[in-house]
Amino acid sequence: MVRPHFSILLAIASGLALPIVTFANCTINSVTGLNFGAYSTSSASANDATGQFIFVCTNVQRAITIRLSTGNAGSFTPRQMTSGGGRLQPLR
Repeated sequence: MVRPHFSILLAIASGLALPIVTFANCTINSVTGLNFGAYSTSSASANDATGQFIFVCTNVQRAITIRLSTGNAGSFTPRQMTSGGGRLQPLR
């Protein structure tokens, strides 16, 4: 009756060789709306607004990309983000 013991040993060894799979856990913790209000396309002055969302992930093994869309507009002029006195990478 060597075969049953060998089968059990093989099953245990196979189970130990499997990689451990972990899944990313991502949540949006806080969202503050971004509202530019009434905007005139013929105006040369900026129409500034501030908004924020906090996106938190754990167990991340790959890069995460967050994109903002044009919504119902279909297109938009590239926007610029600032932080304090510095400019951040432009949105496209």
